[in-house]
Amino acid sequence: KPYLEHNDPSLKATAALALGPINKPQVMPLLISKVNDQNAQVKQALATAFGMQGTQEALAPLRSLIKDKNPFVAQAAANGFANVPGAHIMELSPLLSDPRWPMKLTAAQILGPSVPSYPELVPPFIRLADSDPHILVRSAATLGLAGVNHPEAIKVIQKNMQRPDWVLRRSATFAAGRIDSPALVPP
Repeated sequence: KPYLEHNDPSLKATAALALGPINKPQVMPLLISKVNDQNAQVKQALATAFGMQGTQEALAPLRSLIKDKNPFVAQAAANGFANVPGAHIMELSPLLSDPRWPMKLTAAQILGPSVPSYPELVPPFIRLADSDPHILVRSAATLGLAGVNHPEAIKVIQKNMQRPDWVLRRSATFAAGRIDSPALVPP
């Protein structure tokens, strides 16, 4: 506890990370008391610690940290949120439209495996896979379309298989291999 009160942000961050895996009732109030710390390193460590705690009590502070203006804090919070059993990951879907590419990337990576189960995710994944300016976001969104047998998804996957960037081609090839569509088999 004394290190969470220390002036040195590195010590506070280390203390938060050390408390993360300790699942005792007195730990969560200590971590929650630091959510409004001004230092991004501390808030990022707190987000990771909340994810390690993996309790329903961790969801409220994680929701708050997901909205942080620092993308590293928000990314750590989104990842922590996804680690909490029973968290409804669809709460992360608005991040697919976040103006910060790291947030879109994180959301695409977390939500990608769920796209075939949630049809409402197909349009934003198609949009990101087709036209996001950041290649890693386009690649993650393309991977998310694996298993989605939808005409527009197939068109985007075909298009991305022809792009010059090998990361995008690799993602598109993997996605194509997960879809049973004659349109993806060259004559």
